[in-house]
Amino acid sequence: MRIRIGKVLWPVLPAILIVGGVAFSSKLHHALEIRAMVFLGKISFPLYLFRMFVICSLGCGLYVCLRRAAMSHASNVLISAVVCVAISVLLAWALYFILELPSLRFARRVGQWFMHSESAKAT
Repeated sequence: MRIRIGKVLWPVLPAILIVGGVAFSSKLHHALEIRAMVFLGKISFPLYLFRMFVICSLGCGLYVCLRRAAMSHASNVLISAVVCVAISVLLAWALYFILELPSLRFARRVGQWFMHSESAKAT
C-alpha cells in the first residue's frame, strides 16, 4: 500500500500555516492575547464537548418553534444561530468552573502525590 504524501499533508497544511504564522508574527501573537481570545481558549474544551448537544437540541427545537410562528427561513436560522452561540458560550463558561477547574486541581494533586511517592522510593 502506497501512501501519497500530498493526501496526508493536505489536511495538516492549514494547521501548520496557522501555527507558523502565530509563532513568527508578532501581530498575530498579540491578537491571540486579547482578553476575548484568552477567554475562548479557556472555555474551548467544554465548548467543544457540549456545542453539538446545544445545536441539535436547542437550535433545532428553536428553529421548529420559530417556523411554526410563520417566520422566514433566514430569520429562523439567524435567531437560532445567535441563541445557540450564546447558550453554548454560557454553558461552556459554567462548565469550565464546575468541571474543568476542579478536575485540573485534582490531577495536579494526584501528580504531586505520584511524584512524591516516586521520589520517596528512589531515596
